[in-house]
Amino acid sequence: TTYVNKRMARMLGYKPREMLGKTLFDFMDEHGAARVKEHEERLRAGLKEQEEQEFIGREGQRVFTAVEAVPLFDEQGKYLGALAGVVDVSRRKDAERRLKESEQKYRRLFANMPSGMAYFQVIYRSRMVPADLLYIYVNQEFRKMFGLPRGSLPGKTVIATFPNLKAVVSNLVCTLGEVGRTGGKKRFE
Repeated sequence: TTYVNKRMARMLGYKPREMLGKTLFDFMDEHGAARVKEHEERLRAGLKEQEEQEFIGREGQRVFTAVEAVPLFDEQGKYLGALAGVVDVSRRKDAERRLKESEQKYRRLFANMPSGMAYFQVIYRSRMVPADLLYIYVNQEFRKMFGLPRGSLPGKTVIATFPNLKAVVSNLVCTLGEVGRTGGKKRFE
């Protein structure tokens, strides 16, 4: 490393002078180093690189970054190294992790509810007139209630699933379509 700005050094918990003369590999684990070596081959070939990279800070903390690197060559075309812009994306990665955990909890709760549950997408005939409902997720209890096999509903519509009950289903579609459009509540049995 021949140049480190203050922001990059601060990101990892160092002063710029403490990072000079070290290699990039001094600030990452073996997996990260292997990935950088792969990217370096493409840089040597003259390709610009964009990737997410994980660094290890002074205190051992993981720092997730977005890196954009461009190759540097001398007048004879010899590869000298790369100039890289690095942005700390740790907060975004942490938010993505928390969102994924939350979604997993929601899916487990939904799947294990003792009542039949279904999540639909409203299909509109015109701007505000619901025409049908598309099953997105259904839990096991919902399938049991209607005697439907596992995996038979997602991607199908309610009207296609129950063609003999079109009048009842149309009323259900209108009611649930209104709930979807307004965000209000409706109770029916």
